[in-house]
Amino acid sequence: MVMKMYRDLFGDLRKEPIDYAKKIVSKGISKPFYKIKARVNRNGVNLRFVDDKLNLVRLTYPGYYAIYRKVKGELECLYVGRTDHHIYSRVHRWAKGVCGKLRDDEIHTGGTLARNHGVNLKDELLVKCIEMQEAMELIDDDRYQTWPLDEWIAPILKSKFNTNERYM
Repeated sequence: MVMKMYRDLFGDLRKEPIDYAKKIVSKGISKPFYKIKARVNRNGVNLRFVDDKLNLVRLTYPGYYAIYRKVKGELECLYVGRTDHHIYSRVHRWAKGVCGKLRDDEIHTGGTLARNHGVNLKDELLVKCIEMQEAMELIDDDRYQTWPLDEWIAPILKSKFNTNERYM
């Protein structure tokens, strides 16, 4: 991927948020997909994540994540996010939006949009994650360590249901 670096007035090399987003995407390519196993009940949604050997995976760390749907052998990116808490809880909130089980005090526009466009928790859903610590090692400019780089990652991955995208 081509970086959009530039030199400032003092001759120092500078990078833009899109440059770091591309680095995170490049690193994420090597990460495994985990299957999202969802079961809807009257109180909400129960989620599990399993690897390709059906081992249970715990996503209890902060980081960036991308949710995909496999349709006729093709992957489509549905949503990209970032959390400083647990990836599990953000994917869970998205899933609740997809099945219409959000409480009155909860919002997930991406999940609700996905539901309105026919996404169902019975679809073959996958998630790919990169831990925040690993992502931060790619960002050498302190200004961008707390930026919502998911807004730049979403258009790179052609995410269908992110609403706060930055365009290159």
